[in-house]
Amino acid sequence: MTDTNGLHARSILVKLQTPPLMSNEHGFADGREVHRWFPDFFGYQSRRPALTLDDIRGSAMAGVKSWTTHRSVHVLQDRWISVRADYCSTPNGVAVAPYYILEFPDFVHVFATDAADRVILVRQYRHGLQGLSLELPGGVMDLHDTDAVAVGARELQEETGYSGGTLAHLATLSVDPARYANRLHLIRATCVIAGLSDPEPTEDIEVVLVSRQEAKRLALSGGISNAGHAGLMLISLATP
Repeated sequence: MTDTNGLHARSILVKLQTPPLMSNEHGFADGREVHRWFPDFFGYQSRRPALTLDDIRGSAMAGVKSWTTHRSVHVLQDRWISVRADYCSTPNGVAVAPYYILEFPDFVHVFATDAADRVILVRQYRHGLQGLSLELPGGVMDLHDTDAVAVGARELQEETGYSGGTLAHLATLSVDPARYANRLHLIRATCVIAGLSDPEPTEDIEVVLVSRQEAKRLALSGGISNAGHAGLMLISLATP
């Protein structure tokens, strides 16, 4: 994954429509407008609009009543993660406070095949798992990135050495609709050509080539420990 540089701070105007039971917890009066300074690490406001129900669940769900967010507080922010506490209420008036949201940059993962139609996977240590994980190559979109396909090409080359071929956007999905605010972009790459990789100093990556049949078996049998990647592989395998 590529580091995120060029961090900056912006003044963001937040209008707090705080119900009486929450009004004094952080010293803000009802309806008061305040300026809160915090680092906008990933440039969400400048790069794309917020994720909507239509993005993830389709236009058929557009009429679903959403929660009301009365105010938000960032309880943790650094260059890798931002944790936001939302003070919400349901359409029926039930308080959900705090509700924690994880703010990450968008992810990009690549389902790539070479001229022999072999699927290109990577095996590397994952500290949360405390073990090795076989998965799709990919990484995060940096602050300046706007083209998910270009990011996919970059990450594929850095992690595996493969480049060239034909790349196309396949899908944009939510990582976890309950907790994650970012999106995941799935890129399909065909007829890529082997070359030299350029991984990050912290990455120790083994490139693994498997047939499409073996990739499906791995995804269905638990050989791919990352549930999201197993799903992405099955989506890609269903596409010519």
